[in-house]
This record gives sequence, structure tokens and C-alpha cells, in this order.
Amino acid sequence: MQSINNRSSSFVMDLMPVLGGVALTASATGVALALTGSDSPLRAPFVIFFLFAGPAAGLLALLAGLDRASRAAIATAGAVAVNLVVAWARSSGGPLTTSGGILAVTAVTALLFLWAAARRRTRTPAGDPPAGARRTARSDRDAKRSSKRTTEPHSRF
Repeated sequence: MQSINNRSSSFVMDLMPVLGGVALTASATGVALALTGSDSPLRAPFVIFFLFAGPAAGLLALLAGLDRASRAAIATAGAVAVNLVVAWARSSGGPLTTSGGILAVTAVTALLFLWAAARRRTRTPAGDPPAGARRTARSDRDAKRSSKRTTEPHSRF
């Protein structure tokens, strides 16, 4: 018999991709409304959601090795920092435009996701270097030492 706790965690795990899709849809709608110059009352909330959720999601993807609380705190602070840096750069560079700031945050978010994807692609499940990676004399020496430890009988005792 299955307990209620297992059902609850299964439901939450099934709900996460749906919430991610809703967040992506809201963000894309906000960007589209802002770039087209629409006067919709939903424009401001969706754009603000995108400005914070986009960089935060990109940073969450980069910080895969940390626990959930640390990832959430760092991603939130990083999203605020990305927005502040973009605002500072846009204000010092000349006239401020809504589309310029949104495109800059979109570019930073895309770079964060690409960086996370590149990091995942270069890792292998066993922790070995990816195929085609350069081997060094030190890595060869360490490999020989570890193979000696596993193949030789214990002769110290």
C-alpha cells in the first residue's frame, strides 16, 4: 500500500515541469508585449516577472551542485545583481529604452543557460574527462597509482 507522503512528493515532482512551462509562457508574453509596445495591463507584471525569473532560472541551472536553499538564495541575489548591472550599463550608455534593457537581460539569461548546458555536456557520469580532452603527465601518474592500489594485494601486514 502506498502512503500519502509518497503521493504528495510525486504530485509535486509532476507539477514542477508544468510550473516551469507557465513561467516560460508568462515571461515570453511579457517580453512580446514590451517589445511590441502594447498598452496591455498585463505588460508590467509579466515583464517584471521575466526580469527576475529569467536570470534566476539561468543561475539555478548553473548552481546544480548546491542544496536547494543555497541555490535559491544565490539565484535571487544574482538576478537582482544582473538587473542592477544592466540598469547601470543602460543608464550610463545613453538614452534608456525599455526594449534595450529587456534585450540585455534576455542576452544575459541566454548566456547563463548556454554556459550551464556546456558544463553539463562536458561532464561524464563517471567523472572522467570528456572524450578528446588533453591528458597530462600528472593525470597519467594518478591513474597508475590508483590502479596499483586496486590490483596489488595488501603487502603491508
